[in-house]
Amino acid sequence: MAKYEIKDGVGIIPEWILELEDEAFRGCLELRRVIVPKWVRKIGKRAFYGCENLKEISLPEWLEEIDDEAFHGCFSLQEIILPRWIRKIGDKSFCGCTGLIDFTIPPLVTKIGKMAFLGCDCLKNITASPRVMDTFSLGVADMSLETKIEDGAFQRCTSLVGITIPESVTEIGNWVFSGCSNLNNVTIPSSVRVIGSMAFLGCTSLENIAIPSSVNAIKDGAFQGCSSLYSIVIPPLITEIESGTFQGCSCLRNISIPSSVREIGDGAFQACSNLTTVSLPPSVTGIGKMVFLGCSNLQNITIPPSITKIEKGSFAGCSSLNSIDIPPSVTEIGWLAFQGCSGLTDISLPPSVRKIGKAAFSACTNLYEIRIPKGLKVEKDTFKNCSNVKVIRYRP
Repeated sequence: MAKYEIKDGVGIIPEWILELEDEAFRGCLELRRVIVPKWVRKIGKRAFYGCENLKEISLPEWLEEIDDEAFHGCFSLQEIILPRWIRKIGDKSFCGCTGLIDFTIPPLVTKIGKMAFLGCDCLKNITASPRVMDTFSLGVADMSLETKIEDGAFQRCTSLVGITIPESVTEIGNWVFSGCSNLNNVTIPSSVRVIGSMAFLGCTSLENIAIPSSVNAIKDGAFQGCSSLYSIVIPPLITEIESGTFQGCSCLRNISIPSSVREIGDGAFQACSNLTTVSLPPSVTGIGKMVFLGCSNLQNITIPPSITKIEKGSFAGCSSLNSIDIPPSVTEIGWLAFQGCSGLTDISLPPSVRKIGKAAFSACTNLYEIRIPKGLKVEKDTFKNCSNVKVIRYRP
C-alpha cells in the first residue's frame, strides 16, 4: 500500500504510483492542496471524500478515470481542470462540491456517472471540449463509443445557466438536469438518441430547446414543470409522447406533433394552461388519461379518426374549448372526459359511441344541446351542473 502524507496542508503522493487508492485522503480536513503525480491513471473511490478544505488540485495529463465519490463533499474546491484523456467520471464523483463554478468536459469522456454533480449549486457553466484530431494518430479515440450522461448527473445544480453536451453523448439519463432552476441554455448534439425520464424536470428558466432529429425517445416527465418553455419541436422519429412529458409547461402555446407519433401518454400536456391549438395527426391511435387536463386556453383540437376511446379526464378543465368534433371511430367517452369545458355550447356524438362515463360532461355550464344516438345508456351525473342542456336522441 502506498504511503500518503500531508505536510503544511499539501498532500504528498509517491511519484511511482499508477493508481491513487480508494479513500487515500478520505476526511483529511487539514488537506488544502494536492499535486497528483504524472503517472497516475486513476483516482480511486472516495479518494478525497469529505476533504472539506481542499481548494486546489493538479491532475496529471494521462489521467483516465475518476472513480465514484472521489471528490464528494469537497465544498471548498472552486476549480478543477480535467486532462483531455479522461474517459470516466464516476457516480457522485463531485457530489456536494458547492464551490465549483465552471466545468469543462474533456473530449474523450464516455461516462458521466449517476449524480456526478448533484448539489453543485454554484456551478454556472458546463462546456464540452472540441474533439482534437490528433487523438486519432495516437490510436486512443474511439468515436463509435456510446456515451450516456448517467441518472441525476447534474441534479439540483441550481446556479447552472448553460451546458453544451459533448458530441459523443448518445443518451441523457433520468433526472440529469432535474431541479436546475436557472438553466436557460442547453445545446444537444445530433449524436443524442434518448432523453431520459424527468431529465429537465423543474428547469423553470428554460424557454426553448432545440431537440435534434436524431432523438427517437423522450421519456416520461422529461420536460415536466418547465414553466417558462414556450417553444419546442418534437423530432420526426418519436413514436410516443410519454406520460407527463410536458406537464406543467404553462407557457407552451402551440405544439406540432409529427406523423410518427402513435401514442400520447397520461397527462402528457396536463396544466399547459397557455396551449391554444393542438392538431393530432392520423397516426395517433391512443391518447391517455388527463392528457389535456387543465389546458384552460385550449380552443381547438383535432381528434383523428384513428381514436377509439376518449379517456378519463382527457379534456377536463379546458374551459376555452368552444367546439369538439368526435370522429365516428370513437366507441367510448370516459369519466370526466369534458368536465368543466364551459366554452362548449353544443356537441353531437356519433352513432359509434356505446358508452359515456360518469360526469363526462359535468359542469359544462354553457352547454345547451347535445345529440346522442338512441339506445345509448347515459350514466348518472353525466350532465351534472349543466342546467340548460337539452338532450336530443336521434336514430342512427
